[in-house]
Amino acid sequence: MSEHTPGPWTVTRHRDGSGGYLITDSKVVIRATTYGCNTHEEENANAHIIAAAPELLEALESLVDQVALHLSAFRVGPLDTNIEAAKAVIAKARGGRQ
Repeated sequence: MSEHTPGPWTVTRHRDGSGGYLITDSKVVIRATTYGCNTHEEENANAHIIAAAPELLEALESLVDQVALHLSAFRVGPLDTNIEAAKAVIAKARGGRQ
């Protein structure tokens, strides 16, 4: 899997009257669209979470690295579990690799 397109991504209402949203990168290349949700609010929320994906991934990776660094000497059960869960989500977002 190649690297994802870096953020920021933005959300704009689709202009074709379909009711969908376009998620574009800084070069205005369409990265995703939303259609067919149950409500306008759901479609809007989905578009914004898709647009935030690159920044969410970057923030999560940074947080996991910092927490792991500071806690390397102290193993705390529930926190270890959460860090491992975050690492699994990062790997999923990166196509199975960290």
